[in-house]
Amino acid sequence: MARDADEAGALSGKTTISKQRTKRAALDLIYKDLSQSDALDILGLPFAQDGRTHSARPQWLDRTARPCAIFLDEIARAQPIVLSSILELVTERKIDALGFTLPDHVSIIAACTHVAATGQDHRPLPHASSRSCGVPRQAGRPGTTPPRPPSDPA
Repeated sequence: MARDADEAGALSGKTTISKQRTKRAALDLIYKDLSQSDALDILGLPFAQDGRTHSARPQWLDRTARPCAIFLDEIARAQPIVLSSILELVTERKIDALGFTLPDHVSIIAACTHVAATGQDHRPLPHASSRSCGVPRQAGRPGTTPPRPPSDPA
């Protein structure tokens, strides 16, 4: 059964090859399965400070302070907001929303499984977005009272 999966392209060893190459180069490997990631995994948790909303940078980005490689698996199955930020990271080596720039000593590896290889639909998985949490927001500017809805004249 595993042999069939290998011949079909799934389980083709993308992760194993990446691990071997980075180990040989004495680099850490940061693995991100984008089909299981949501905006919080990439952009961090929002928090309020000094009347403004900021994002706490995800810990996996802190690991880029040392030479390493980031393996972005299942890039074609990422949620749209995740894909947008990841493509910015890949093409511009930064994530503006975090004020983060990827150091030159970091390599990026991106992979996906071709649809024909598995016969599976590779749209983003619906359960990836269900892991996020809602952050209450107030209308209006920071430090102001939210507007009240008009009262019913009846």
